[in-house]
Amino acid sequence: RETLRALEIVARDVPGRGAYVLRHAASAELDKFRDVVIRLFSAKESVRRADVREACVSELGEALPQNVYSKLMRELATSRNNVWTFKDGAKPAALRVEEDDDDGGDDGGDDDGDDS
Repeated sequence: RETLRALEIVARDVPGRGAYVLRHAASAELDKFRDVVIRLFSAKESVRRADVREACVSELGEALPQNVYSKLMRELATSRNNVWTFKDGAKPAALRVEEDDDDGGDDGGDDDGDDS
């Protein structure tokens, strides 16, 4: 529970995806468009550039700048054949937890069980 609460401070759930994304991007300009893209991926399995652009105009009343589009889609999705698919299960770098490298090798510690 504590881990989930800590996660929800910096990240938010993407409805229908079972994934989390950072709550905020680097700027407010990115955030307003980012929220639209996240809502779009909550509703659709995959999207095209036109879907994203139309959603931004419809919801925000303004066009999505190309540089913002590129940044957001690289962060949130992968592209194949001009179709973008949400990065399900991908954790933003800031949320990745280093896993123990348990390769059975000696890490230099004394693991004989004797605490003396």
